[in-house]
Amino acid sequence: MPKVKPGSTRTYDKEGYRLRAAAICVRDPNENEVLLVSSTIDSDKWVMPGGGVEPWEDPESAALREAYEEAGIRGHVIGRHGIVEDASRRERTWVFSLGVVQLLNTWPESERLGRKRKWFDLDDARNCLALYKPFQVKCLEAMLR
Repeated sequence: MPKVKPGSTRTYDKEGYRLRAAAICVRDPNENEVLLVSSTIDSDKWVMPGGGVEPWEDPESAALREAYEEAGIRGHVIGRHGIVEDASRRERTWVFSLGVVQLLNTWPESERLGRKRKWFDLDDARNCLALYKPFQVKCLEAMLR
């Protein structure tokens, strides 16, 4: 069953796909490390920050908001990598890479949900995501094209 955040509204395109945004957070332009966050379901599993696009947002703003809420980062978009579709879940995800400018000591989901964050090299990130969130591997690969 999908999670529903209080105060959030699911948005859909004309074809009935849920609109989402993913934030691939990097600390340098070489993009050889990415920041993942612990899952809210299993804190030993790692996921990419991301979530639904709110009705008042564009996908880029959603990626920045999700990176702040889930990972406690302030940053700026350094890459736009298109849309990755998950037909089985009827979701379309805009993928952005974000240059991290600031790592906050506490952030909304660290306090409320106990989320952790950790830097991974690309291979380790791919392996972690493949085990728990295989769709997010496609998002990561969109950045590497």
